[in-house]
Amino acid sequence: MKLMLKYIKNFYIIYYSYKECRKYWFNNIFSIISTIIFISISYFMWSAVYSTNSSYFTTNLSSMITYVVIITIINFLVSCNIESDLGNRVISGNISIDLIRPINFFSYLLYKKIGNIVFNIIFSILPLVIIAIFVFKINTNIEVETLFYFIISIIITFFLVYIFEFIVGLASFFTNQIFGVSLLKSALVNILAGITIPLSYYPESLKYILFNLPFQAMYYIPVGIYTNFYDIKYSFIQLILNKIGLNNTIINLIIEQIIWLIIISILGFMCWSKAKKRLVIQGG
Repeated sequence: MKLMLKYIKNFYIIYYSYKECRKYWFNNIFSIISTIIFISISYFMWSAVYSTNSSYFTTNLSSMITYVVIITIINFLVSCNIESDLGNRVISGNISIDLIRPINFFSYLLYKKIGNIVFNIIFSILPLVIIAIFVFKINTNIEVETLFYFIISIIITFFLVYIFEFIVGLASFFTNQIFGVSLLKSALVNILAGITIPLSYYPESLKYILFNLPFQAMYYIPVGIYTNFYDIKYSFIQLILNKIGLNNTIINLIIEQIIWLIIISILGFMCWSKAKKRLVIQGG
């Protein structure tokens, strides 16, 4: 009975978060418009680059456009801005109320963001996918099995991004500010996760660094599964998996995401335990 009540309580957090999002239609519309503008800018930029010297690139323009559109939509879907939410609660002092709620604070924020995700899938992602298919002509020729693993990868990506942003938000426990840290986080993720430029276009020396950081597991791997736009030879985890006899590239990419999820989760738990000890309530 207690377990059932717990699940009902969690469901209502998700449900009310979904209803809260429905109150801000204009915010949703402007978010879609800004995403379309970003995709359009990237589309024309890469079209101009390819028209200048297409022989330099290892993929054709259609594959590149598909990459840009898919990774932008994933970023729109899973980016939670948890660090801003958490930082504002610390700065305002509302964190003191959150910590005495009859639900774990980490889980509370998680369920709220799941409600946001459900709203985005229904009212934002579907329109973006339709526009991506009919306007930007992305490649939709993908096998059902690959699509299944792609969806699994996005789910893992959500938890990776959520925990990472939660860790970033914990900086507010020590600095009592979050705006600058949030901007730095966004800039680093855009560069290191392949959102701005695919990691395969970086110099060889940088690839061995970037392919062995958790950022590529957040965005680059799911897009790599969809577009087959991933080079495993730079990832030490992939090399180890191959040496122990695991040779299915897509499954190995999923395993790598899970490994990074475990590492990030352990780091998040350690940082959260330390941050609570340093908590100083401001303004409340």
